[in-house]
Amino acid sequence: MRRAKTAFVVTALVAWALAALVLSSHINPILAVLAGAFLAAPVASIVFVVVLVWPVVRIIVHWWVEIAAVGLVLVGMSSLYHVIAGPLVIGILLAVIAGLMLPPAVRHRTVAWCWCVISRHRLRMSFAAYIRGNREGTLPFILHATPTPVGERVVVWLRPGLSLGELQNRTDQLAVSCWAKNVTVESASTKYAALLEFQIKRRDTLNAVVDSPLVEVSGAPGRDKPAADPITALDLDDVAEDDVKVPEQAKPAKKQPANTAIYKPTPKNTDPSVVMSASGEDVTDYI
Repeated sequence: MRRAKTAFVVTALVAWALAALVLSSHINPILAVLAGAFLAAPVASIVFVVVLVWPVVRIIVHWWVEIAAVGLVLVGMSSLYHVIAGPLVIGILLAVIAGLMLPPAVRHRTVAWCWCVISRHRLRMSFAAYIRGNREGTLPFILHATPTPVGERVVVWLRPGLSLGELQNRTDQLAVSCWAKNVTVESASTKYAALLEFQIKRRDTLNAVVDSPLVEVSGAPGRDKPAADPITALDLDDVAEDDVKVPEQAKPAKKQPANTAIYKPTPKNTDPSVVMSASGEDVTDYI
């Protein structure tokens, strides 16, 4: 109530000043002030009502899926009561429920959408707990939730009080709160940091057992194979003696004789006037 009164006063003053300023250029200033007051009153009243009923509107927004579902059921049943008897209405309702739950494909889809609704509420409870712990902030807007093969995908618009980094550090707590296996949080927009995407994973599709249609095909490979006798020992009696071939041993290579030549070094020439050849012969006379 206090917020509604404050909003009423502030809106009335602002609207009154703006209306009087605009009208003063067309009519007498005194009349403009009076006309501005008459125009500001309804605007301020609308703001007062909106702020006053906002807690109720917020609850309706949070629970609009459940409210819409219950409303459709009640409207449908009341319409049928005017046409057919009461027991038939109950029978039709049970038939609709059976149609949603008995066929596997429809049942899985219905359960997936129910988990989307549950995840919205569980995330909202987690956000409220984090904000109470920080002692400041406002609850984010949960935009929409859609089913995925492993769980749900929830898009959230953050408001002051929470951030991507803080939520990424709380993924374990979010998984516990959402009754899921794990939760990943990442940015859903390259432009807005407040737009986040929550991937709630409840199962691992890669570990699922898939039935193969080849099992029912007659003559499929690998079907009714006779078991082979295990090999425990080698029976040499089954091998003929003529079939046994002994490999010939290779003859050892002949050993090459070692080089017995003695290396004789060339005598060193100490006389600079004597010219020696490479073989050590004096060739001074030939020069």
